[in-house]
Amino acid sequence: MRTAINSVPRLQRILKQSLHNAGGTPWTTASPLFANGGRQGARHYAMRPLSLFGITALLITLAGPRAGASENNAAHYPTGTNTIEPAMMPPPGESLWLNYLTSYTADRSNNSNGDSAVPGYLVSAVVEAARLLHTWTSIDGVGWTSGVVVIASDTNLRVPHRSGSGGGLGDLVFQPVLLTAVFGNLHVLGGFDVSLPTGNYSKVKLVNPGLNYTTVAPQFALTWLPAKEFEISLFSIAGFNSKNPETHYTSGDYFDIDYAFGYRPVPSVLRLQFSLVGYWFEQFTDDTLYGRQFLDGHRSKVFAVGPQVRYQFAKGGVALKWLHETSAENRPQGDRFQLQFAVPF
Repeated sequence: MRTAINSVPRLQRILKQSLHNAGGTPWTTASPLFANGGRQGARHYAMRPLSLFGITALLITLAGPRAGASENNAAHYPTGTNTIEPAMMPPPGESLWLNYLTSYTADRSNNSNGDSAVPGYLVSAVVEAARLLHTWTSIDGVGWTSGVVVIASDTNLRVPHRSGSGGGLGDLVFQPVLLTAVFGNLHVLGGFDVSLPTGNYSKVKLVNPGLNYTTVAPQFALTWLPAKEFEISLFSIAGFNSKNPETHYTSGDYFDIDYAFGYRPVPSVLRLQFSLVGYWFEQFTDDTLYGRQFLDGHRSKVFAVGPQVRYQFAKGGVALKWLHETSAENRPQGDRFQLQFAVPF
């Protein structure tokens, strides 16, 4: 779901003349969103973002939502996508198709101090992610769901002395085990994703749709529906990355928390919901190059917040959100717009 932006050593050379801060993010890429959400309960059809990729999740090597410092500032998880009932899945024996169309733009790439570090930086990405979920069975109240996510992206990147563009299929994301349970009005989910390096990648290109490494990502989610008008949801995920064999760069591990506070203000139209949504992303281990710490560790973090509007149909639903990033370090800082819909079958 992400788009990667070239190898670290190559981008370092390109930006060397323009960067004066060793903590800069010369190889930063922008990330889109993956769909890792869109789940439903037995009575609620919901759209939930895929916690599959990152370009950040697709957006450009996932630098935005594909998170952060890491190589090309990308991560497989598309931050901010799981803001609609993330702990709710399809009923046993049923399936759900979730689709996410994301646009990400950023005109700054921040360094370790949160200052803009790359003059003339500009990235824009459009990502399309399709996620298919199926619930196999429920045993003693615990449901077992599996999913797969397919991502495609188109990204344009401009840095000092060079620009580039690229698109195509990103890395495949598999969700073999997603377990759900319900405790009154509280829905709980636990499971993991595996993102495989199946996307197009070349270390000589400035922009790539694939990241060329594997990520294993355990996740946990809560959705609380205290009344029919209210929703409070939290989705958390941690990503553990392998080494990119072509660049010998290992992106640091990270965690992300997506949040949503939803309200249905019109009693006669409970299908309409307005929410305050966002995410907090932070890298908790250093990036390494040939097994040694890269620069100051090049850890990234970012916080985002914005509005979301959602409408549920008799079957399925549609949602639109805007997420504005702030306090970014070692990654791009921009805005993401995402249109998503869910169709049960």
